Formats: sequence, C-alpha cells, structure tokens
Amino acid sequence: MNSEDRKRLRKQKHRIMMMRLWLPVVLVVVLVVGLTAGGIAMSLGQTKSVAEQGTKEDGTKNVETKEASNESKEAGDENGEAQTVDQAGADKQQSEEAQTGAESDNSQAGNEDDDSNHAIEQSDFDEFITNLNEAVAQNSNYLKRESENLTRTLAELQTYDRTHLTEAQAKTYDALLDALNVEMDGEQYDSVAAAAADAALCSVEGGVDYYNYLLQKYSGVDGAWGDFREILANEANGNYQVMNDLMGGDSTLQVGAASFTKQAPDDAYAYDTVSASSSALKKNLVCNGFVNGWTEFGIIRAYLNDDRLDDNLRNYLIASTRMTYALYGVADISVHAGGWGEAEVTDLCTTYFGEAGGSSYGSSVYQMVLKNPGKYAAAAIDYLQITELESTMATNQGENYSEANLLDLLFNQGPANFRVLRSWIGL
Repeated sequence: MNSEDRKRLRKQKHRIMMMRLWLPVVLVVVLVVGLTAGGIAMSLGQTKSVAEQGTKEDGTKNVETKEASNESKEAGDENGEAQTVDQAGADKQQSEEAQTGAESDNSQAGNEDDDSNHAIEQSDFDEFITNLNEAVAQNSNYLKRESENLTRTLAELQTYDRTHLTEAQAKTYDALLDALNVEMDGEQYDSVAAAAADAALCSVEGGVDYYNYLLQKYSGVDGAWGDFREILANEANGNYQVMNDLMGGDSTLQVGAASFTKQAPDDAYAYDTVSASSSALKKNLVCNGFVNGWTEFGIIRAYLNDDRLDDNLRNYLIASTRMTYALYGVADISVHAGGWGEAEVTDLCTTYFGEAGGSSYGSSVYQMVLKNPGKYAAAAIDYLQITELESTMATNQGENYSEANLLDLLFNQGPANFRVLRSWIGL
C-alpha cells in the first residue's frame, strides 16, 4: 500500500468517527420532529436512521478489508482466472442445453397437441359432410339460394382449415366451396332473371353480365362469352370442313350416316351407369354443362367403339356430332349476349345443315336456346374440357394412362366444376 492510499484511508476513518459523534445529535433531532409530526413520522425517521447507520458500518468494514482484498487479487495467478472463465462457460453451456431440451420437449408436446387437433378437425369435417349429404338426399334444393341453408353451410365450411384435411377430404372441400361460392354470386342477378323471364337476356339491363355468370356456372369454367363464342365457332367450322372433305370422297356418307346417328351414349357411357358415386351431395355438385358435355363425349366414344362403322363413316358421324353441339352453343351465346333473333338463328342452321330443315328447324333451335340460357353453350364447352383433361392426363401418365383413369377423376374422386378438376391434376 503506497502513501496516497494510506492518507485516503485515514481520511475516510476520520469522517466515519465524526459521523458517529454527530449521530446521537441527529437522532435527537429526528425524535423531536417525530414527536411533533406524529408517531408515524417518528417511526419512518427511526427506520431511515437505522438503515443509514447500517450502510455506513458496512462501508467502514469494506474499507478496512480493501487492502487485504487487493493483495489477494495481486497474488492471484492467470491460471485461476482461466479456470473461472472455463467454469462459467461450462455452466452457461449446461444451462443452454437444459433450456434447449425443455424447448424441444415443449415443441414436441405442442406438435402432438396440433396433431390431435387436426385429427379432431378431420373427424368433425367428416361428420359435417355426412350430415350435409343426408340433408341433400332429403332435399335436392338444400344448397340453393332460395334456402337459408346455403349461407349457413358456407359459413360452417369456411371454419375448416383445408391444409389439415386428408387428400380425399380436401377434394370434397374444394368442390363444395366452389359450388357454394358460385351459387352465392348469383344473388346479385335475381332481379335480372325475374325481369328477363323467357326473353333474351341482353334485352334487359344487366342481362349480358347475368348471362356470362350463367355460362361460368353451368360450364364450371372461367371466361367471357365472346371468347367462348369464338372457341365454339372454330369448333363448328373445323368439323364442318371435315364433313365436306369426307363427302367429297364418298357422296353416300350423308345418307348412310342417318341409320347410325345416335341421340344418346351407349350404356357403357351413360352418366348414371359410369358414375360410381352414391353420394347425393357429390351428384349435386356436378355442373350442368358437365352432364350434357359428357353426353356428347359418350356418343362420340360409342362411335369409336362401334365395329360396324368403317373409318370414313365413323369420322363423319363424329364430326357431325361435334359441329351440331358447337352450333347450338354459338346460337345460345349469340341470342342472349349478341342480340340475335329467330331469323339469324335460322340463317345459321341453313348454312350448316342445308335447306332440308328449313325455317322450322331454325325456329326450334331458337326456342330451345331462348328458354335455356347458357346450357347449350356449356354443353359444347364442357365436351372440349373433357377432351383437354384426357389429353393432359394421357401426356402426364404416359403408358400408365387408360380411360378408367379419366372416369375415376370425373366420378369416383368427386365430380366438380372444371376449374376444380383442372386444379386437381395441376392445370
């Protein structure tokens, strides 16, 4: 200890001794003040004085031991310091490992809870679908806008987390959600539908928008009526050209085709026969255009499998079927969105079907599409959708593809609008 340290220590001791001499005086003053102000103030003053005295005594002891402490630190070696650091590091590592283990246990417990919740949610969803299926079986209009059940069912459906459902459950969820949303969207057009009655929809305010909604509802495909009409016009023109080319090589085709023309698919392709689904709900979710589009698809498949037909007659019948459906679709769109009347529809039929039908045929087609806005166009659109689905699946699956794969997608996995079906196969 140097001289400066000794001087500083003597000064501190002197101050402490002086404070001890003055302490009784301070206590007397505090006591007088306490008696004057009341018992509570005196008590507080005594407590404070005792605390100050204890602090000062502790400070004196610390000063007296400072020299010994400094000498001990100066004698300490670097190895001891290193051991202290290592021990602290080891203690910290053990603490972190314990904390990590605890977090891991908590995480695992949390995951187990999540899995349990997911299982409960999946079970609840199955019960929801079972009850809904029973309700639809009792009332085919259960999920229509006219029923209060539509809003309630949609709200309950949206409480389920799709990501936690099984693949089969998720597909049912997708199909149901899409169908309910489409039905709800139609509420804004109820007044337009009432105003139009059996008239062309374009004749009333908002009618064209309503018709475009119907096209998307019945076909299950998103798009605009102008684009749909162009697609169907190309379909009609392309197959009309095929028919003319075939008749150029064999003028008897048109006469021979009359005895083989089919109005419906063979039993093997009838919708009710092919469908393996006994679910009333799933059948309720099938879009209108799909059913009629499947009729065209089934007729064409029946021609392909008919051994009585030679190639020219088979191809002629297929082209004739595709052209007819497409022309009905063009007439449908042109009347309700393009403003066509009976005269324009008759001209269309005369151009493609010849004079044989005359004005009576054109008039019947006009009346059909006038009373069923969107349905004939949806049938032709959905035939093309089915063939596109099959082509995509065949390309993706290669040698593993068969027609049974298409039927499984369309019927066993849950029939739905094409925007949903396409998402299921990655389109």
